[in-house]
Amino acid sequence: GTGPVSGGAGHVTQRLAGNSGTSNFSLTASEEARMVTIAIAPFSQGPAPPLPSVETPYEFDTIKGKHCDLARIDDTHFLCAYTGDGDDGWAVILIVDPLTWEVTKGTPLEYDSIKGKEASLAQIDSTHFICAYQGKAKDWAYATVLTVNTVSNTVVQESVSLVENESDEFSVKKPAIVPMTGNRFLLAYEGKDKDGFAVVLEVDTGTWGISVGVPFEFDTSKGKDADLIKIDSSHYLCAYGGDGDDGWAVILVPGTQQILP
Repeated sequence: GTGPVSGGAGHVTQRLAGNSGTSNFSLTASEEARMVTIAIAPFSQGPAPPLPSVETPYEFDTIKGKHCDLARIDDTHFLCAYTGDGDDGWAVILIVDPLTWEVTKGTPLEYDSIKGKEASLAQIDSTHFICAYQGKAKDWAYATVLTVNTVSNTVVQESVSLVENESDEFSVKKPAIVPMTGNRFLLAYEGKDKDGFAVVLEVDTGTWGISVGVPFEFDTSKGKDADLIKIDSSHYLCAYGGDGDDGWAVILVPGTQQILP
C-alpha cells in the first residue's frame, strides 16, 4: 500500500520441516500482521575444518623456561615471566613479526637470583607491570614492578616487596594477580595450611614501591591453584581447588573482610 506500515516485534516458532525456496509478501496499510512460513534447509556437513597449524617454534631460553606467564605490551611485544636457570625468576620481551609470525626476544632480566617460580603478571600502565611470584628457598611470596622498553627490548626491575613469608605457619604458593581500580591489584594464593588467601597490593607510581594489605582467608580448608577474573570494579571471581581437591568458586569483594590495604 501507499500508507506507512510499522513493524512490531517478530516471533519465530518451529512447526514442521519444509522445502527450500523463496517467497515474496507484503502488508497493506490496513493489515496489522501476517503469518509468514520460513523453511530452513538442513545443515550440510561440508568439508572438515583445517587442522591447527604451528609456526616455527622459537627457543627463548636454552637452559630452562618453566611456569611461563604472558602479558601483552602492544600488538607485537609481549612480556614473559618464567622460571629459568637455577629456578630463578626471569623476564624477557618476546617480539612477534605479524608478517612471518617469527618470534624473537629481547635481553632477558633475572629479577630474582635466588628463586622465582609460578609468576603471575598484571599491567600497571603501558610500560610497567607487576609480577607476583613464589620466591626464596622456603616459598616466600614476592611482588615486583618491571619496566619494559620496546625500543631496546629490555626489562628493568624497579622494586620488590615481600607479600608473605614462609615460617612454621605459612607456605605461599601459586599466586594469581589481577588489576583492580587505579594502581591496586588483587592477589590470590595458597597460604597457611594450604588454605586460600587473598590480599590487595597497591603500587606507588612515584617510587614504584608496593604496599601490602591485610591477607583475607577466603577458604579455611584448602585453596590451591587459584585463578582470578574481574567481574566489575568491586567484585572478583576466584576459582580454585578446595576441600577434597574439589572445584570451588567464590566472589571476593575487596574493601570488606580485611582485604583493604
